[in-house]
Amino acid sequence: MKKIRPTLLASVLFIVIAAGCGPNSDKSSTDSDNSRGEGAIDSTRMAKFDTTHSTSSVPNFITQSIKANIGEIKLSQLAQSKASSPQVKQLAAMMVKHHTQMLNELKGMASAKQATVDSSENDITKAAYQKLSNVQGKDFDDKWRAQLLQLHENTSEELRTMQSMTTDAALKQWLDKTIPVVEQHRDLLARKEIKQPNLQKGQTRD
Repeated sequence: MKKIRPTLLASVLFIVIAAGCGPNSDKSSTDSDNSRGEGAIDSTRMAKFDTTHSTSSVPNFITQSIKANIGEIKLSQLAQSKASSPQVKQLAAMMVKHHTQMLNELKGMASAKQATVDSSENDITKAAYQKLSNVQGKDFDDKWRAQLLQLHENTSEELRTMQSMTTDAALKQWLDKTIPVVEQHRDLLARKEIKQPNLQKGQTRD
């Protein structure tokens, strides 16, 4: 993985499940939209406007991670109620379960790290929820998967960046356990057909 300069890390790690990797040109942003479907919110363009959070701050990272997980839980609950495909509903249910577990673990760390526990989602997942709420049927399924795939790809990269940077033992342990789950979600979202995954050690079937 390429090393990321500290001055850029505030935007790179804005969210755990739902931020972009930095500003792109108009052409590259358009290409990204076309490759993932019209339903995907461009998290790269949205994230670059928030550079107020220092990624060297473990409490702030936990706070932003809590907001991101709340957003992904809400997006997955939306798919449970709106998706037309039983496979999409099943995947969404699994993601609700996993992200709820992540959220509870983050809240457990928050007190010890003096992190703020915010009960609201971040702006990116909120915008995605609002847009997907107006879509129906198979169109919803396709756009939901495109959106969640984009979020998980970004999240995977950002978690791995923090994993390589942090010296906090508790956070590193959480990252070591969480990254494989996030990447499992990413890989399932990228498949043309969703099948029940082979569970890793320590995981349980929904």
